[in-house]
Amino acid sequence: MGTPCIIGKRNQDGTITAIYCNFDGYPTGVGLTLAAHYTDPMKVDRLLELGDIWSLGNEPVDVITHIVAALGCKHWYELTYLNKLDEKTVDELMDMYTRRITGKGERKAQTYDSLDALIYDTPTGYQYVLDAGKWRVHDGESGRRWVSLATAARHEITDMPEDRRHNAVEECKTAGVTVTLQA
Repeated sequence: MGTPCIIGKRNQDGTITAIYCNFDGYPTGVGLTLAAHYTDPMKVDRLLELGDIWSLGNEPVDVITHIVAALGCKHWYELTYLNKLDEKTVDELMDMYTRRITGKGERKAQTYDSLDALIYDTPTGYQYVLDAGKWRVHDGESGRRWVSLATAARHEITDMPEDRRHNAVEECKTAGVTVTLQA
């Protein structure tokens, strides 16, 4: 089971354009990827143009491109030729890809009038919004206010088992997010 999230950007007119991401939506997952790799608003726009995604990578690419690259191939047709996946699975992936590029079956980015409208319409997991060059986070489940990514990561890390906290803080530091835990 994944941790879903919403990834969005505040537009110049105050509206929010956003997409759904199905996996790793917690602050030390998608949150750190956004902080480390999606600080350029134009790159965020390219991500939003994909529409809903299964998972977030370091570059804005569709799920098929992720799978092809992860299996060490350059093109989707190599997946069966190199015996990476069976033909039925490749056919299903290509059907999903076709629905995405034709706009049939995959949800495109949605526009919301305000941050409140985004929260109301997407009451799931975490919501991330790039606002004036900074990522802000809302935890839709507990009703926390919009906070910085560092604050959201600190809340998550504090709830982790003691033996995982140090590594999580280091991952935050690598992504450029400073997290200080209370002693």
